[in-house]
Amino acid sequence: MINVTEEAKVILRGVLDDALGQHVRLPQGTPEPALRLLIEEDGASFALDYPESGDEVILHGGRWLLIVSPAIVEILGDSTVDIVDSADGAQLSIQREVPTNGHAKEAA
Repeated sequence: MINVTEEAKVILRGVLDDALGQHVRLPQGTPEPALRLLIEEDGASFALDYPESGDEVILHGGRWLLIVSPAIVEILGDSTVDIVDSADGAQLSIQREVPTNGHAKEAA
């Protein structure tokens, strides 16, 4: 299961709103797409998309925000999308729960 902190939801909503404002002209009555989480060799990225059967969908303010496919859920397991501070400013981070002799977090 993928969890998203409230702070990360606000950042993702801004990314989604920017993408929708710049790139998408939807016909009246068409639902807005959301951000689909993609995992690549060099990290995570997002693409505008619509939920498909089996997808995990995270809502924010009653609107679709983040779509995670079953394959990505399987890869990430129980994870949390959060904001971390870095030298380049605030960045999204995926923290995966990794069972060891207790519970430890591993950044993805």
